[in-house]
Amino acid sequence: RGIATSFNLLVENLATTTSFVQRMAENDLTSEYTPLGLQDELGNTLLALRSNLQKQELEAAHIKEEERIRSWSNEGLAEFAKLLRENNNDTSQLVEIVLQKVVNYLDATQGGLFIAEERKTGTVLHLAAAFAYNRKKYMQQDLALGEGLVGTCAIEREIVHIDVLPPEYCDITSGIGNTPPKELLIVPLKTDDALLGVLELASLKGFAPYMVNFAQLLSVSIAQTLQQAQSTQRTAELLRQSQEQREAMRSQEEEMRQNLEEMQATQEEMTRRTQEFDVLQCVVDSALYYAEFGVDGRYIQGNHRLEEYFHQLGIADFTELTFSNLIDWASVGSRHHGDTVEDLWREIRGGICHTKQLSFKGDSAAQLYCSFAVLASDGVDHIYMIGQEMPTQSLLS
Repeated sequence: RGIATSFNLLVENLATTTSFVQRMAENDLTSEYTPLGLQDELGNTLLALRSNLQKQELEAAHIKEEERIRSWSNEGLAEFAKLLRENNNDTSQLVEIVLQKVVNYLDATQGGLFIAEERKTGTVLHLAAAFAYNRKKYMQQDLALGEGLVGTCAIEREIVHIDVLPPEYCDITSGIGNTPPKELLIVPLKTDDALLGVLELASLKGFAPYMVNFAQLLSVSIAQTLQQAQSTQRTAELLRQSQEQREAMRSQEEEMRQNLEEMQATQEEMTRRTQEFDVLQCVVDSALYYAEFGVDGRYIQGNHRLEEYFHQLGIADFTELTFSNLIDWASVGSRHHGDTVEDLWREIRGGICHTKQLSFKGDSAAQLYCSFAVLASDGVDHIYMIGQEMPTQSLLS
C-alpha cells in the first residue's frame, strides 16, 4: 500500500510538472508550481528555468522599450530638423509651427514659446506663440527676467520639470493660464553664449524622463534656428533699409541734378538778361541822360553822360546838388497843376509820372525832355529821371 501511495504521488507530481512545462512552453511564466521539496531537483530546476525566462523577458522588454524610445527620439529629432530647415527665415511663423509640433509630439496639453527681446527697460520674455486646446491665449503677455517660473528658468538657464504642482499654481505667474495641469516642463532655449527664449509645456498626463531628455536635446536645435532666423531677419531689414537709402539717395541725386539744371538754366537766363541789361545800359548811357534822386530832391547819382552835361553847365560839385537848384523854375508849367518845382516834385513823390520839358540852370542855356517816376529800392523810395536832348526844330520853335 505504501508503494502504491508513493507511485500515485509520483504520477500526480509528474502530471503537475508536465502541465507546468507545457505552460512555460506557451510563454506562460506566471502559473503556480510547487516542487515536492528540496530534494525535487526537477521541480527546483524548472523554477530556476522559469526565473531565468522571466528575467530574459524583462530584459527583452526593457531593450524593446529602449529601442522604441531611441527610435521615437531619433524620428522626432529628424522631423524637427526638417521642420526647422524649412521655416528658418520667418521668426513669427517658425515659433507658431514649432510650438504646435512640440505640443503634439510630447502629447502635452498646453504650451507657450517666449522670445527674449531687448527693450528700452531691459530684456523681456515676449510670448510669441501659444497653444492651448487649439486656442491662442495671452498673446500680448510679457514677462521680466526672474518673474514667475518662466522668468526664473530664463535666469538660471536650466530645465525645470515639476511633476507635483501645488494647488495654488494658478496664482503663479505663468503663460499657461488658470487651470493647473498635472506636470509642467519649462525648457530654456539657449546657445553657448545667448538666451533666445523659453519653451513652456504643460500636460495632464505627465512627462516621462525620456520626454524631458528629448525636449532638452530639441531646445538646442530650436535655439540655433531662432538665432539664425533672427540674424536673417536683421540682415534682410538692414538690406531693406540700405535699398531704401539707395533709392532715397538716387531720388535726391536726381532732384539735385534737376535743381542744378534749373539753376544752370536760371544762371544762363540771368547772364543773358545781364548782358541785355548791360547793352541797354550802354545804350542808355550813350543816348540818354539818367539820374537818381532821393524823395527830398537830393541828387544821388547819374550816368556819365548826365554828369558830363552838368560839367558843361558849369556844375562841378554834386555833393549838395538838389533837383530844385538844378531847374529853372520858370521852365516848369502845367495847365492842371501848380507851376512850381515844389508842385512838380510833390506830384512825382505821390506816384504821378511826369514828362516835362525842363531848362537847367547853368552857364549856358540848356533844355532836356525829361520823364520822372518813383520806385522803391531796398525799401526806400527813389525818384528816377530819364532825359533826352530837345530836337533842333523844337528849340528853334
